[in-house]
Amino acid sequence: MRLGGLVLLLLLWPGWGWAEPVPPGLTFLGWGRLMADGAGGVRTETGAAVTLAGVRLIVPPPSWRTARLRLYAAGPPDRWERQPLYVADARGRWLQADWLRQGLTHLDPEPVPDLERLRAAEDAARAARRGVWADTGMDAHGPDQAAAWPRRYQVIEGRVMGLSLSRGAVALLLGDVKGHGLSVRIPRRLRRRWPGDPILLRGRRIRVRGPVRGGVRAEMDLTASAQLELLDGAWPTRMGRTHRRAAETDQESP
Repeated sequence: MRLGGLVLLLLLWPGWGWAEPVPPGLTFLGWGRLMADGAGGVRTETGAAVTLAGVRLIVPPPSWRTARLRLYAAGPPDRWERQPLYVADARGRWLQADWLRQGLTHLDPEPVPDLERLRAAEDAARAARRGVWADTGMDAHGPDQAAAWPRRYQVIEGRVMGLSLSRGAVALLLGDVKGHGLSVRIPRRLRRRWPGDPILLRGRRIRVRGPVRGGVRAEMDLTASAQLELLDGAWPTRMGRTHRRAAETDQESP
């Protein structure tokens, strides 16, 4: 069954699953229908450009024009004046969480309300290998396998074996620091978004998600703090001598 058919089935089948509600306190924008805008985006029936917050884009099939949805503001409009939406069906079921739990899409780790609930829904689909997670190329695997699936979204877990610095940007080196592995690039502007500086993560286990570029060493560029999770405890808050020296000399520290 095609993805559009699966989404429609979940929208219209009243007995499907538990109706998880949208996060409290969001502004209700009213009822509306969603449709493709012809350029890979989404708009409402009134022509307003919107995004589906918390998930990578699902282009609504034409049959969605018959389904009236509850529309909630999930944040301010982006720089293109597109309103990010959380959507719910007539029963109040939060559709983003439902899509993730069924494996119909994957998380877009931008800062949104109740991101952890969406992450938990995706984790359930990953554990059961539902939908897109039946493809092992996307599921969490070691950094040395990242280059095997270039130019695609991946979830990767590994230990930070080294790091490099360049003009304030940090690259965390996962896996084999002398050859294959994954370089996770963090721009300077993003370094203050976590409880501690990513330069402190040498030796720690992390999970990262995002598109991967191939090569001898695969690369992933982070654009949002939620793309990186620390798996083995709390963030360190003090910079050790080794990290401070590496930061001062702005050289690679394998």
